[in-house]
Amino acid sequence: MGDVVSAVLAALGPVVGDVDNLVLTPLLEALGVSIGNADVSTLALDCGVAPPPVTTTTTVPPPPPSTTTTLPQPTVRPTSSVEA
Repeated sequence: MGDVVSAVLAALGPVVGDVDNLVLTPLLEALGVSIGNADVSTLALDCGVAPPPVTTTTTVPPPPPSTTTTLPQPTVRPTSSVEA
């Protein structure tokens, strides 16, 4: 039985190391958690409590009526041609 336990423990060592380095460490870093010496601490902690939402109503007056100005059309005067 001792040989089986030793063989299983020897086989699990590299697998556990790979899971730690390739899965757990990137996951914990993405979550902002640092684990060291069996202590868990956060890299960044934001426990601020958000104030309750405030509803406000703003009344905006309608825009002033638009004014359209019609400009007189330019007058085209015939020009005389001078032949040389």
